[in-house]
Amino acid sequence: MESSSFRILHISDIHFGHCRYTAAKAPGGVSPNPVDQAFRLFEELERALLSRRMSTVFNAVVLSGDFTWRGEREGFEAAVWFCKTLFLRRFCTPGSLLAVPGNHDIVLVEEGDGKDSKNRTPLPAGGGLPEVLRSN
Repeated sequence: MESSSFRILHISDIHFGHCRYTAAKAPGGVSPNPVDQAFRLFEELERALLSRRMSTVFNAVVLSGDFTWRGEREGFEAAVWFCKTLFLRRFCTPGSLLAVPGNHDIVLVEEGDGKDSKNRTPLPAGGGLPEVLRSN
């Protein structure tokens, strides 16, 4: 009987747009924009796999939230770029990617003075995820 393996890559809490991508890590001391962050994360992922002589081909890729830090459009655009790069570099096929948004990916509306997170409420139904995710 032939042995086979099913390879899954799970990436979680990438938070594109978060300040953890600090200016200190960026060339010239300028904090990168979210798409630059996505590019750097992909490069680091590919380098880590190849340095361990691991294949970069997976049967499934799970990308679990949070894609963004605060639900900003630029963070979602970076997440879409990241996913498309996974397809283009043949890490996986579009049908083998499962992307599940997290709590940071829901766009919230500030109520009151905006200082108390208890006063943040989700947008009306259908308004939580930007069009950039629904159309890609």
